Formats: sequence, C-alpha cells, structure tokens
Amino acid sequence: MRTGRITLRGLTVALSVLLAGCSSTGYLGGLLTAPGRPQSPVEFNWTADSSRRGTITATLPTGERFTGKFVQVTREVPDTELVPMVGPIAGFTDAVAREGGTTPQNVWTNAVDIGSFREEYANRIVATLFGDKGNAMRCGFRLFDPQKGFPGGGTGDCLISYGNGTIAVQF
Repeated sequence: MRTGRITLRGLTVALSVLLAGCSSTGYLGGLLTAPGRPQSPVEFNWTADSSRRGTITATLPTGERFTGKFVQVTREVPDTELVPMVGPIAGFTDAVAREGGTTPQNVWTNAVDIGSFREEYANRIVATLFGDKGNAMRCGFRLFDPQKGFPGGGTGDCLISYGNGTIAVQF
C-alpha cells in the first residue's frame, strides 16, 4: 500500500514539473505619455500558457491594475480568439499603432475584417486588458524574432480608454 502512495506522489511531482516547463514569464518596460502629465514608467508582466498565448498585466502610476489576454497572430489562431482582442469595447475610441513605436493610428475600428487583420498583424502580439477601475487598454507589439515571441524582443504601443494616454513599450 505504501508503495502505491509513493508512486502516485512521484507521478504527481513529475507531472507538475513537466507542466511548469510549458509556461514562461517575463517583464516588459513601458513609458506612459499623457497630455498634461509627466512621463511615467509602467511595468508589464506576462505569462505564456503556450508559445503563442497567455496573460499580461500592467499597473499604471495611478494604481489602476490592468489584466488581460494576449495572442500572437498567426494563421492558426482561430477567429474566436481574435475577435475579443480586436472587437469594439465600450468607451474605447482609439487604436494601437501598426508598427510599434509611438505613432497611434486608428486601425481597430468597430468592424474588423479578421482575415485582413490576420495578414496585417501576422506574427505580432495583440492584447486587450481590462482595469480594476473600469478602463480598458489595447496593445500591439511588433516582434523582432516571431519564433521566440516576447523573449525575442520587440517594441509596441498600448492605448488606454481614457485621457489619450499611450504607453511605448520595449522588450
């Protein structure tokens, strides 16, 4: 009987180690720019559930904490995963820069053609985050090495649903 418990316990530990190897975590540094306010650093933390998907969090200098999902855009990503990332959000009227950097363009409007979006954003990461004070954030990241995802480095922009604030991100 004791041998069975040890085997089950050993199997549980081995499975936990194996599953832990499937996820990775990291940090992204950002700089918030908003009209009438000094620039402020913003820290992003991400956890990948797989090589192309995961969660991301950011805390603004105001204390608002944003959490959401990210996905690397590839042909394999189903529409059901992309639509929540690019669809309309109440009170969100701006969009994320196409190339990463600090030049926002109105690219995520109310009606997004997912096929065209998939081609335009191939091998980039998109994210939609929701704050604990009722705001939303949209992020678009350009990857230096798409095969590596966030760990391969890149740049991006995030826009907040209020105050015309933008966050330039480098990783």
